[in-house]
Amino acid sequence: MVFIFPLIMLMLGYWIAMKLVHTSDYTSQSVGILGAAIGLVIGYIVLKRIDRFWAKRHPVDAVLVNYTMPSPDDELPANCPLSK
Repeated sequence: MVFIFPLIMLMLGYWIAMKLVHTSDYTSQSVGILGAAIGLVIGYIVLKRIDRFWAKRHPVDAVLVNYTMPSPDDELPANCPLSK
């Protein structure tokens, strides 16, 4: 969804701008590109709102893991994959 939705909004913005404005070919390309940029920005804004909504309903606890091998003196938490 992160990669596809903004791309769809980019194409949709271009298509809508081209359908709304019927001018010469040179001007309509500029309007289409502007509509695509607006669609892309709207797509990212909508995606950000969906992400915030999803994050409120599905909280995540961050766990920092050291990817180097721990020394034998280090105490590892029980949920750490290296503690087994």
